Amino acid sequence: MRLSLKSFMAVAALAACGCSRAEPPVVAPAPASVASPAASQTTQAKTPMSFEQAVAGFPRCELPGLYIDLETGQPASPYFADQRLAPCETTDKLTTYCLKERFHGLPVAKLAIPNTTFPVFALYFDADLATARKTLSRTLGSQFKASKKSRDGIVPELLADPQDGKKSILVCTKEF
Repeated sequence: MRLSLKSFMAVAALAACGCSRAEPPVVAPAPASVASPAASQTTQAKTPMSFEQAVAGFPRCELPGLYIDLETGQPASPYFADQRLAPCETTDKLTTYCLKERFHGLPVAKLAIPNTTFPVFALYFDADLATARKTLSRTLGSQFKASKKSRDGIVPELLADPQDGKKSILVCTKEF
């Protein structure tokens, strides 16, 4: 599913305000005099967002929370704050985070997300192109070769890393 510009802006606005379509609105707690002692002692710990949750939409190039909020300068996805990640590289279009994570069995060394409206997302694997294709074919049912769908931003494209032939990059280029 491709996001229209209007949908993308709505998602961006929701992310910027801390809202989420998946979470119910926050309700203020009852005053202390009304709350029972058991209720005031019980606190629910927020479960941190995992890398798998943050990049779950990558196989479909559906990445509404992966961008840098232009107002705050911070990533919209809570994964980055939960993991206390700082960028390892920033350009005028992309912010890159160095990681030690896994994506469907492949070791992930970096994740690049847009810090403008430049619609490019990239996962950098510590695996050569052949290994990455084989693993993604087995786990996701696709080798993510160049296609009309990848050019249209519907699915990512898997490429050899031009700077290191022993590595590969999964790239989503979205058109809004």
